[in-house]
Amino acid sequence: MRSLLEQRTPLYSQADLHITEREGDTPEDVAKRVLEGIPGVLKIQVSH
Repeated sequence: MRSLLEQRTPLYSQADLHITEREGDTPEDVAKRVLEGIPGVLKIQVSH
């Protein structure tokens, strides 16, 4: 897991969505914040 995280961290740092883990967070807490943040970074394409 540690090796995988080390490989992915440079890619994660380029993301428009940043979630900070807080002390006591459960995986569910983090997942909820990720899901709540996604609409703010998605770009809606409007066709004319």
